[in-house]
Amino acid sequence: MGEEMIDDLCSMFKKDVRADVRLTASNQLLSLTGSSEGRLFIRQNKKLLELILSNISETGRIQLDAVLELVNLTADEPLCEILIKQYDIIDTFVKNVTNVKSLHADKFCSILSNLTRNSRHAAMVYEKIETEGLNLLFGIYLKISYNSVGNTLDYLGQVLANLTQVPNGRMFFLDKEKLNIQKLLPFLSHESIVRRGAAAILVKNICFVSDDNNWLLGPSVDILPALMLPLAGGPEVANLDMDDMDKLPDDLQFLEETKQREEDADIRKMLVEAIHLLCNKKDDREFIREKNTYVILRELHKFEMSLEAER
Repeated sequence: MGEEMIDDLCSMFKKDVRADVRLTASNQLLSLTGSSEGRLFIRQNKKLLELILSNISETGRIQLDAVLELVNLTADEPLCEILIKQYDIIDTFVKNVTNVKSLHADKFCSILSNLTRNSRHAAMVYEKIETEGLNLLFGIYLKISYNSVGNTLDYLGQVLANLTQVPNGRMFFLDKEKLNIQKLLPFLSHESIVRRGAAAILVKNICFVSDDNNWLLGPSVDILPALMLPLAGGPEVANLDMDDMDKLPDDLQFLEETKQREEDADIRKMLVEAIHLLCNKKDDREFIREKNTYVILRELHKFEMSLEAER
């Protein structure tokens, strides 16, 4: 596709062009973003990238196609770099997530998730939204059914988790006055696997800050039961003797036999890794031992070995 053909394609999106022609051109552009070669071509021809960005403000199918095109484009890190560094567009993405009536909020969450996937890009995005923007995103994430037109905002959790790759992002969740991490812990047992997975990544990331582990384990946050509960199976806990049962945190005592262990192996692994990170200091290790964490991990190990034997 030469320069003339690119200009022809761009001209097909003008307001005075017939609707069917505009839709055909929009479909062609969406198809182009579906391959690595097409994405490379758009990266090399900024007219097309700028056309896509301008189409975000359109309505109907053309707007939807533009959003889907950006989901595809942000799968490529070089294009993420261009979007973050060369275009003042992050605020537009955030506004489309936080708008209660946004039709495509979930897809904008996916775009932001792609843009913050690696730590360098996450730091660049954080610089643009800063703590105020992160506070806004976190606030609406906590409001289930915030979006009034059916978007779940589940993938916003992945954006929040990605931003904890950045020191300031971790500090946001380690704020001892706002207790943001405590507000997030219930998502470790949420019905949505997307929310559970994002919460597990986020918690693991903040557990790297070992100076705050004692506070995380303490009464203000009480993170250990939230990490242990998804790893526990009801039948195994029900069969513990009373001495072992009494040593467990209250939330893990006398679980219903129907209580199921976290079904996703990657999430289970991240939760175990988070507990391991909390063991960095002697006092924290002793506290974790006193809470009989070993018993839960022992039963989990048996469970994992039985799964391995079945494969």
